[in-house]
Amino acid sequence: MPVDINSLPQRPGCYFFKDAQGKIIYIGKAKDLKKRVSSYFNRPPDNGKTAELIRHIDSVEFIVVDTETEALLLEARLIRQHRPQYNIDLKDSERYAYILVTDEPFPRVMTARGRQRKGRWFGPFVDGTHRRSLIRTVTMLSKLRTCQTLPKRACIQYHIGHCTAPCIGKASKEDYEEQVGIAVQLLEGKTETVIARLMEEMAQASKDLKFERAKELRDHLEILSRKADRQKIESKVSMDQDIIVPVKDKATLLVQVFHVKKGVLLGKKEFRLDPDAEMTEFLMQFYTGHEIPDEIVMESLPEESAIIEETLAKVKEGRVKFIIPSKGRNRELLDLVRKNALIQLGAGDIGCKDLQDALGLKDYPKTIECFDISHLSGKQTVASMVRLVDGKPKKSDYRKFLIKTVEGIDDFKSMSEVVERRYKRLQEEKKQFPDLIVIDGGAGQLSAALESLAHLNLAIPTIGLAKKLEEIYIPGRDATIRLDSKREALKLLQRARDEAHRFAVAYHRVLRKKSTAT
Repeated sequence: MPVDINSLPQRPGCYFFKDAQGKIIYIGKAKDLKKRVSSYFNRPPDNGKTAELIRHIDSVEFIVVDTETEALLLEARLIRQHRPQYNIDLKDSERYAYILVTDEPFPRVMTARGRQRKGRWFGPFVDGTHRRSLIRTVTMLSKLRTCQTLPKRACIQYHIGHCTAPCIGKASKEDYEEQVGIAVQLLEGKTETVIARLMEEMAQASKDLKFERAKELRDHLEILSRKADRQKIESKVSMDQDIIVPVKDKATLLVQVFHVKKGVLLGKKEFRLDPDAEMTEFLMQFYTGHEIPDEIVMESLPEESAIIEETLAKVKEGRVKFIIPSKGRNRELLDLVRKNALIQLGAGDIGCKDLQDALGLKDYPKTIECFDISHLSGKQTVASMVRLVDGKPKKSDYRKFLIKTVEGIDDFKSMSEVVERRYKRLQEEKKQFPDLIVIDGGAGQLSAALESLAHLNLAIPTIGLAKKLEEIYIPGRDATIRLDSKREALKLLQRARDEAHRFAVAYHRVLRKKSTAT
């Protein structure tokens, strides 16, 4: 293979991998071209897609630039130009529709797709009901025409007060442009500006004793206020934001981008990518062809976040900043986008999918088993195990244990015993193991469970959940992790833990009745 690594410079730039026919199959950027390209051939590939790419590389070319920022920007432009096979290909789903304010002598508001027509575009909107409702409200408040072609006589919309009838000259060009301005402001989310304007008109109409007009404006204000109240994503921010959340399963990395303008949700985009796709490449590809916001809100910083910020700011000619919120309105926005993304990803429980992402699990945790150790009046130790399938309890698979080998109260040894008993039996019966084991307790209980699994030569993903601070203990990590209280993943773990505790207490009641009966 004629890839001469030694000929590559140790400079920033972009590299092109070509196949035997000379076709560009991958474009990448590097701070050090020689070091980056060498990495493809000097170590095992990270995933199957990379392995396939390497098999097809026949030659490499490069372009040297002065800075890493320039390399990142050039990479994005070249990928959009050449669309190589192994780079991310961002294509908006064709099912998404937009709202268009047409470029006509007397514009109207309508649904449109494809973005071929001239005019002012808003969206895209995945929710068709919301889009149609928004068009109706905007058209009614702005009194724009709804007819496809201007008729020769006024229609019913004029007679019921929903249109100013430019078709028969009842509205001048200048007056109609003011109406269009109201429509655009509403679609841009500038609700407060329109409300203030209508309130001024209503006050003036009352002053001029035009009570019918004042009542009409009051009705419009009530409609507009109700719409504003229903807007779930609204905050006191003056900047534009994109809320970006990636979620994935074995086959797909799904990225959802919610566009929030001045605190109001205007629409979203969704992309389904290869599960090994890199967010850095996605971000640069996305913002090469889309408006760059003031803030990009994400759950964690992408690799090379500083250089991405610098590059996007250079393109925008203004400030761009990544925001990683832990609480507040931005955190609520992230949680909402994550919930939407998990739903869109496909079948399965939302909590299970969120848990897979939160814990970095390789496989979807379809089956979860949770253990709890409990004491009867501080003397007798019992244990419970509950099983959840797709996030729902499967009570026929619940198990209770009376601790046999531990003297006195010792939660660690008790946990070790019950875990070994449970999975030794599954081994002997050749039954399926769970996708995730949850231990009610901290580091000590988790270590005891892991020792038993190791004794059985089993490698099942296992975590501990400490109740006091809802801290999650993960093997191999020095620090615990804490999930936001609103995340579906934490809610699922809490349900499993609480159900295990309930089942253990129920077992206690049975033992207590037996002891008092004798």
